[in-house]
Amino acid sequence: LFRSLGGFRCLGARRETMKSPQVVAVSLPNQVECEDDDRDLEAISASNMQDIKKGDDRDLEAPSTSNSKESIKRGFSQAIKKPGEFRRKVSDNCMSEMLPPVDSLERSEAWALLLKCVLGCVSFMLLVSVPNMMKQTGHNLVMPALAAAQPAHIPIEGAGKESFLTVVLKAGACRVNATSVLDPRWVVATVSQGGSAIADEMPHLILNTMSLEEASADATSESHGSSDSHGADSHGALTKQVTSHVEFALPGYDSEKGAVEMVLQTNCPNMISAEVEYHDSGLVGHGQVYAALILLVAVFTLILTEVVHRTLAAFLGAAAVLFLLSLEHRMPALVTIISWMDHGTLGLLWGMMILVALLARTGLFEWCAVRAFAKAGSLRNIYVVIMLLDMLASAFLDNVTTVLLFAPVLVMTCNAIDVNPKPMLISLAVFSNIGGTATMIGDPPNILIGNAFSEELGFVDFLIYLGPAVLLMTVPSLFLGWWMIGKEYFASASAINIEELKEKHPIREPKLLIKTASVLGTVVLMLFLHPVTHMEPAYTAIAGTVCLLCVISHHDFEYALLKVEWESLLFFAALFVFSEGLAELGLLKRISEGIVAVLDGIPVESRQAVAIVVIQLFSALASAFVDNIPFTTTMIPVIKHMAEHVEGISLKPLAWSLSFGACLGGMGTLIGASANIVMAGIANQAGHHVSFMDFFKFGMPMMCLEVAISLLYMIVLDAAGLL
Repeated sequence: LFRSLGGFRCLGARRETMKSPQVVAVSLPNQVECEDDDRDLEAISASNMQDIKKGDDRDLEAPSTSNSKESIKRGFSQAIKKPGEFRRKVSDNCMSEMLPPVDSLERSEAWALLLKCVLGCVSFMLLVSVPNMMKQTGHNLVMPALAAAQPAHIPIEGAGKESFLTVVLKAGACRVNATSVLDPRWVVATVSQGGSAIADEMPHLILNTMSLEEASADATSESHGSSDSHGADSHGALTKQVTSHVEFALPGYDSEKGAVEMVLQTNCPNMISAEVEYHDSGLVGHGQVYAALILLVAVFTLILTEVVHRTLAAFLGAAAVLFLLSLEHRMPALVTIISWMDHGTLGLLWGMMILVALLARTGLFEWCAVRAFAKAGSLRNIYVVIMLLDMLASAFLDNVTTVLLFAPVLVMTCNAIDVNPKPMLISLAVFSNIGGTATMIGDPPNILIGNAFSEELGFVDFLIYLGPAVLLMTVPSLFLGWWMIGKEYFASASAINIEELKEKHPIREPKLLIKTASVLGTVVLMLFLHPVTHMEPAYTAIAGTVCLLCVISHHDFEYALLKVEWESLLFFAALFVFSEGLAELGLLKRISEGIVAVLDGIPVESRQAVAIVVIQLFSALASAFVDNIPFTTTMIPVIKHMAEHVEGISLKPLAWSLSFGACLGGMGTLIGASANIVMAGIANQAGHHVSFMDFFKFGMPMMCLEVAISLLYMIVLDAAGLL
């Protein structure tokens, strides 16, 4: 009775009744463990209710007074009428018994606790104050006008031997005569002191060009618009601007040579507009890449060993990168930090979690699970059918949505036949990553790549080039999955009476089922039509969820909010901030620059094939340990730069290699892809904890197989000249 109504299972508790006849109480010893019980109040069978009315005390110790049974009955009646109030009272009572009274603390324990509080407060104050104590140059914004005969000289105040300059250079289009030779037009920045360079020269920033007629037309159109726009001015146009992000150390600095200045030069014959933003991050800037690498290893160690909860580990990592940025006086604004969180993923997760929770409340998943097992006949057949459907659905829905829809059915099916659902759930997440690779809308990295290169790549291109590779992966993946899970697992399903299960698991709430299924069906249809409507999946899911919440009961509304996996959403948010912070510290940029340097040394005739292999392997490995969304965002400008400036390399093969690597690499570890984390949350809610190593043992071999198949596929296409 207590477990069914109170919502808590208190292990090792001595059960007795309170003096108040309203509530069943619990007296707990110290160090008792309480955990959530997901069983619904409405799930209590009629037979159990009759037993309670008869005074059956099977779940409680025999009370010592004759009035105890009446108190239990009255408590049961009160819980049925006001379940929320009942749960709060039981929870408060449970927690009050768990916490030791203040007067039981010994003097030494009290002093130790006080010392910890003081040290915590002092540490917090120091962490907040240290960035402001660091002597560094803040942001400086300069907008010079320059031409081939008129370089711009920008003084850098406070520069020294230990300086580390971060420069963001933006330059507008170069106006040229239509009949002039179309040589590349560029702008370059150097840091000099006393007329000589004291730092390495930045790579040439290639400018966009426009004819004088185009510039005149732009100026005319701008004259009818806003006068303070950066669109055009007398020296050029920033409407076709290019941007470069460079960093300078000053090894040649000499305090006796005078002031330090940045010199901008260009070979454009006419004036161009430029915008320079720089700041000096000092000694911290010199070691920021190494600090970022140490943080990455530390956070993954915490997640791997599970010393702390993975959400706390992600929050610690996010806080650490923000602290490092603040030491460099580059602390982003709160709006920027929030923008780092992928709102599309978070919104889609929140909406689908509520829809799936309400659908589960109706009993539909148990109903489907029983009939699926009756049709399939064996656990092995269920495995094949579910994984194939998972891949197909993930190709046209976001794979996070697919996991949210299929995982509850798998859990109910495995519970019905008395097997552990963990291997099936891990397989579900892995196969969703495989299926999502096939289309532009199946996986977030593909969406990012498709949007970034919309002029070169379309929805059909993804299906034509990536779809066949996914089909080639299907059969080997199924066989490898069978082998890793093992024959014993598939043979361990207990014999069950199908008819008995059908009677035991009917549809519990038909009205709620009709409402939820109607909204969910509409949402899924709109997601399928995304290539036509171009409506954000998150907007679709949130709109459908809000509509459903408006037409359900207050009790169902509270239930839906309780079932949202807030810890998963917070983990996603912190992980996005952590990954973007690593990118801001230059870790991913330094690695990508190393890749470009390696490719520059390869002969031109072999450069394309080597680039395909390097990009795909690097993307797969990195996406396994860094969330593939910020990683893809960082790599997109890298492959674009390679295609434009490295001879013998074209864009499409690099885009497909990045897609294969980022999507398939996400299945390597638990935190590699959003679908994996969602699966772990559902498994944990069902009472089956999926650790980092549990997923790694299955996901990493599968990732190696899929990457090998896709890599061979890309090499064959490149050799045949089909890319």
